[in-house]
Amino acid sequence: FVSERYLDLMNETQVAQLTTNATINRPGSYRYAVVTWYQPIKVQASIFLTDGNTTLYTKQGSLHSSVGVDGMVSTHMISATALNEEPSEMSIIMLNNGGTFGKFQNPFVITQD
Repeated sequence: FVSERYLDLMNETQVAQLTTNATINRPGSYRYAVVTWYQPIKVQASIFLTDGNTTLYTKQGSLHSSVGVDGMVSTHMISATALNEEPSEMSIIMLNNGGTFGKFQNPFVITQD
């Protein structure tokens, strides 16, 4: 895993990076926007199920992406190892909220300066 792409949510200094300004390098006049977030979380864990007999372990997997008929990209993590076999491994859990589209009442203009 590439650690500089992730923030340790238990580290105040790293969490503070979430409030920094971002530079937009695509000046133009925009009428529509897509608002979405993609939440990858790096975790290593053992999960005990309520049946009292089963433990699941996080595993490394590979990413598989596909484009739906709506043009949206869907990405899934697939594990090649059974989740009920020890030990747990560092893994990435992903949550894609699907996002939403919106139209600005007036064009949203981003200038070079």
